[in-house]
Amino acid sequence: MAAPTPMQIQQMQQQMSQMQQQMSQQQMTQQQMNQQQMNQQMNPHMNPQMNPQMSQQMQQQAHPQSQQQNQQQMQQQQVQAAAGQQQQQQQPQQQQQHSGDLDPIYKFKALLPRLKESLSNLFRAAGDVFKHHASQDSGNRTGDSPQQKFEKSLEEFYALCDQMEINLKFALEMHCQSLDSMKYTPHHVTSSIKDSQQPDTMPYPQYLLTVRTQINWAKEMHDVLSEFSKNLATDQIVAK
Repeated sequence: MAAPTPMQIQQMQQQMSQMQQQMSQQQMTQQQMNQQQMNQQMNPHMNPQMNPQMSQQMQQQAHPQSQQQNQQQMQQQQVQAAAGQQQQQQQPQQQQQHSGDLDPIYKFKALLPRLKESLSNLFRAAGDVFKHHASQDSGNRTGDSPQQKFEKSLEEFYALCDQMEINLKFALEMHCQSLDSMKYTPHHVTSSIKDSQQPDTMPYPQYLLTVRTQINWAKEMHDVLSEFSKNLATDQIVAK
């Protein structure tokens, strides 16, 4: 056999290097495949093709901050809506409470249940007192006297009666004032500009002027009558 030429030796060396590169690439790909298989065996959910639900979860976990922000915004909107509803519900209740605090008839009606309860307690305490005195008259031993409880119930009953009487008197005075206002100022008094443009109404500044003129007229009449009475008394003294 003839000895190989230098050109043939170079070609053989190139082929050997190419074969080594191919073998190294095959080894690397084989290692990657083995690594993937091991990962799949350890955690099969890591493969999105085998488990599409896991891929969706991974996509959802990719944006946790955006989901949290959306949830916080929804919670804030719900809280604001609930607060608005509570305010709307509280406004008429506050108006009713405010009107009830000023209305004596409303206070009188509110005191009626308390008066009934106080009266029943008073009758019960009076019955205990009668029973205690009857047992003493018969010579039986009795415990502490319920007289103090009876006196306390009686004081509570009288206090409620006084409050109801005051409210009724106040309601009567308000009724008399409303009748006088209807008599001397028959037009409805308004506080806003829009309502004052309606017929048969009187604006509040004009109402104040009317009241001031009535007060001045009453003072003038008082001065005239007092002066007349003084002059009449002096004339009688001079005549004597």
